[in-house]
Amino acid sequence: MNASQVQSLITDFEWFQNNLENIIEKRIQIMMFVLHLMHRMLTVINPVTTERLEEIKVLLDHGETLKKEWGLSKHMKHGYRCLFYGPSGTGKTLAATLLGEHVPREIYRVDLSTVISKYIGKTSKNLNALFNTAEDKDWILFFDEGDGLFGKRVDTTQSDNSNAHFANQDIAFLLQRIENYNGLIIVASNFKKNMDDAFSRRFQSIVHFDVLNPELRKQYWEDN
Repeated sequence: MNASQVQSLITDFEWFQNNLENIIEKRIQIMMFVLHLMHRMLTVINPVTTERLEEIKVLLDHGETLKKEWGLSKHMKHGYRCLFYGPSGTGKTLAATLLGEHVPREIYRVDLSTVISKYIGKTSKNLNALFNTAEDKDWILFFDEGDGLFGKRVDTTQSDNSNAHFANQDIAFLLQRIENYNGLIIVASNFKKNMDDAFSRRFQSIVHFDVLNPELRKQYWEDN
């Protein structure tokens, strides 16, 4: 590196130091604009869905008060579990992100390919490690396209599949972990019917996301 290149680096560094405050301020402004835009996009969601999401926010905000001050801890389950279902592109991931911003906590989007294993016992081991880490870091767990993990169990009496028994064991293990998880779990699926009934019973909120009909789309554009 010659003297000219060194001087150029020094000049760039001095410019960066002098403008650091402005850079940080602009980044904050961009982040605030993105969050505002995300909230505006959420208004395109069906009003009934939006109402259900607001109910979840209230429960997340006041859940601890209900447990401790109202003495309802014996009647309320650990954590909170939601199922978001509906066609692709209807705002399930966006809604999960905004709930994370509202709490606020970090959302960990679970990559099912790193959890589900073809080796016997490995899936449960991966799930155990995931939940242990999530509990330690106080994450919101977001299982996108959760059908692959939360799907229906196989009736082993009606199946010759030798792996069905072990797959059912993994589901039973997952049921136990989500029931004892003290944080927020969000599962997204295109179809509610794909969920195992045992999982469905453990969701405190089941929210349907649907495409806006023409009347609602027209109303949105007229209002905005």
